[in-house]
Amino acid sequence: MCVVDASAAARWLVDGDPSVGGLLRGGGNASPSFLVLEVAHALVRQVRGGRLELRDALAAIDDLLAAGIELTPVEALAPSALAVAIELGLTAYDAAYVVLARTFGASLLTADRRLAAAYDRAELIV
Repeated sequence: MCVVDASAAARWLVDGDPSVGGLLRGGGNASPSFLVLEVAHALVRQVRGGRLELRDALAAIDDLLAAGIELTPVEALAPSALAVAIELGLTAYDAAYVVLARTFGASLLTADRRLAAAYDRAELIV
């Protein structure tokens, strides 16, 4: 099992990173529910920057939703995320990924170097 953050999911959806796609399509992965909106925001930036067409961005969201990632409601993560954010010097968003990974005893798949450095079981994709 992996906890996947938005940077890793966006890398798969925008760049077609096959290593990330293979992990995500394999199932058994988890993420905070806000993953979907974080990825949507990344796709908005790609469309506005002229690097992606709207139809492709919409298809990418469909692919994300079809990947079978178990989405955990943010309400369940917020108190612990607040504490971990203070402990590790992260944003509450990034801390929620760490909380979820700790809860499941899972690795954290990310393309964010700062987040990877904060969690000892992170898998950094470059």
